[in-house]
Amino acid sequence: MTGDDFCTVKYTPTGEQQWVAVYDGGVGGWDNVNRIDVDGSGGIYLAGENNIGGFLSATILKYRQSPGAVSLVSPAPRQVITSDMVALVWLAQKVDQVDRYWLEVDTDSLFSSQFVDSLVVDTTYTLSSLNHLTTYWWRVRAHNVYGWGPFSEPRSFFVFKEIPAPPILVAPSDGEMDVSLNPLIDWSSSLGAETYELQLSDTADFSTLVLDEDSLTESSFNAMGLSGLTTYAWRVNATNALGTSSWSDTWSFQTVMGTLPSQVILASPANVSLIGDVSAVCRWHPSLPGVDSYWFEWASDSMFTDSRIDSTSDDTLSIASPLEEGETYWWKVRAHNNNGWGPFSEAWSFSVVVTGTAVEPTVPTEYSLSQNYPNPFNPSTVIRYGLPSQAHVSLEVFNMLGERIASLVDQVQDPGYHEVTFERATLSSGLYFYRLTAGSFVQSRKLILLK
Repeated sequence: MTGDDFCTVKYTPTGEQQWVAVYDGGVGGWDNVNRIDVDGSGGIYLAGENNIGGFLSATILKYRQSPGAVSLVSPAPRQVITSDMVALVWLAQKVDQVDRYWLEVDTDSLFSSQFVDSLVVDTTYTLSSLNHLTTYWWRVRAHNVYGWGPFSEPRSFFVFKEIPAPPILVAPSDGEMDVSLNPLIDWSSSLGAETYELQLSDTADFSTLVLDEDSLTESSFNAMGLSGLTTYAWRVNATNALGTSSWSDTWSFQTVMGTLPSQVILASPANVSLIGDVSAVCRWHPSLPGVDSYWFEWASDSMFTDSRIDSTSDDTLSIASPLEEGETYWWKVRAHNNNGWGPFSEAWSFSVVVTGTAVEPTVPTEYSLSQNYPNPFNPSTVIRYGLPSQAHVSLEVFNMLGERIASLVDQVQDPGYHEVTFERATLSSGLYFYRLTAGSFVQSRKLILLK
């Protein structure tokens, strides 16, 4: 090749060189490329010209390529095969009319003594006479008139023609004491098993189940939120396509003594205080240990016979609203962790005194988003929030997948307390989230629709 010629270099999408094609129109002339195109089957076209001895002529070149790598479909990687045969399936390549495939199968991942069939014309192949307790590796490549493409990534499958044996338990050990409330339960893998079932019970005969996980693909499971100072029994079985093993031995363990949250200490409004608004921001101090939510309860009598409850918030404030002028209200709070509910705080009271003929809400000193009321709700609930200054406000509702299902507010609003009613009769029961964005302030809370 001289400086008057040209070449074409073909690369894979990952930047690896596939091939080089050189064009030389003849000695004593020059060659020039004017345009390059690629067709749907991977053919590359070059349009250009060459000049030899003053004679100019046009030329069109077409380069073709061998097939790309084949994509394996099934069996899945490391799948357990429980019969004497298996259908190997791969994805057809459409590059330049593949005319056959090369299949290799071996019990060695290096394919040193492989079975080969290089005349496969379909994208599936049934492999029979499989040996019990054997791992097979397989790979495929495609062929067209331009040659063989690269091999696919190899895959393996394991042949096991029996029901798996019962798993052997590992941890927590039988009779172990002071086990975590969130223990990792572990057992040995059973040869040929595809899934496991784990049962955990607080009765020795498993008459009541605390946990029953029947589609586990790993040989361990992290149990969460067990009760303190409780004896649990557990067992595991193993399953493949031929059936399910008997249960493993039954082991038991006892959890540590769980600590309930400490009594909540209320902060504001102060006990027996007066407020000049039709809503009250009630605050309390954080409780310990491991608190995941608070129970806020308020009522118009000290016995809490007509109480309203928010038990899903993890914040240390909530808003009692709406309130009536001249009424006295009582409120109390308790905290929750994975051992249960702690004791209630002392019950505090406040009275509502609003002067003037019109009720003007007090402007809050900070942004706040209260828990919706009622919660759980059906079919509607009220969401209240406070703005200390004018801001563009966005209030949205999302489902558990993070998909927005409602936009309740999207506008500039003046400072003060605001309320919005959320009603969605067509939604299914479940947990949802609502998020307030006002300036740089962003806060989210949970709401529960219960039909």
